[in-house]
Amino acid sequence: MLVVGNNDARLNCSTDGVMGSQLAWTYDHDHIVWPPCVSQHQTSFVPVTPHNATVCDIHAVSSAHGGVSGAYICYDRTERAVAMAIVIGSISLLCFVHH
Repeated sequence: MLVVGNNDARLNCSTDGVMGSQLAWTYDHDHIVWPPCVSQHQTSFVPVTPHNATVCDIHAVSSAHGGVSGAYICYDRTERAVAMAIVIGSISLLCFVHH
């Protein structure tokens, strides 16, 4: 995923696993969200769907120490999905007024 600099990234993850499957996230191999979708780093990774066993979407906050670039893994007890966030600078909006 490409993320424009100084913008948060939203990462989505869900499972249709058996009853009791709960989702967790790692960021650069560190656990950041534990089941049931509870963040260990509330100022850096904010769950959009807190305390949910089958959906665990998170916001990676751009102002967090180290930013949002890196490898993310979402997993339940049987499957895992990998995402890579890459920050690409910033967008400048220019407005030209012609008289």
